[in-house]
Amino acid sequence: MLLERDKLTDEQLQELLHVMQKVNSFDYNAEKELVHMRGVPDVAWRTLKYQLESRGIIRKEQILPFSVESLILSIREEEQERNQIKQKNLEAFLRWIKTQGCRREKLLSYFNENLIQEIQPCCDNCGARLPQINNKGHVSSSLLPWRKTLMELFNVGESKHEETT
Repeated sequence: MLLERDKLTDEQLQELLHVMQKVNSFDYNAEKELVHMRGVPDVAWRTLKYQLESRGIIRKEQILPFSVESLILSIREEEQERNQIKQKNLEAFLRWIKTQGCRREKLLSYFNENLIQEIQPCCDNCGARLPQINNKGHVSSSLLPWRKTLMELFNVGESKHEETT
């Protein structure tokens, strides 16, 4: 599943922790060797390292004593809580994508804000469209200069800079 793709298997996690349990000093070179030799994905390693540092197991290039079994349980519980948050956020994003109403209003409501000034068209559901690109990959010459377009999009006054297209 997409949300769990950087998760270490139980075997990988157990192997890494058993190796780390036997090491006292854990400098940059030892870390790189451990991760490289076992083919641990970078994101999975950074997540595990953060969990070990936040629990005080890795401190100033030292590895303090720990119980592998209880640490694995604790890490898995934290991963499960984090995955629930990710799932909730993914579902909210999918609802936003599938909305038939104004996307700007939905986005603002996600952050507990309200639409102060209605701008039409403000999103694809309200009629805003991306510029047309011709078959040679060039943007239509009828486009406004980018600064002016941004100023209009964000409802900002005239620019002090002259535009060149």
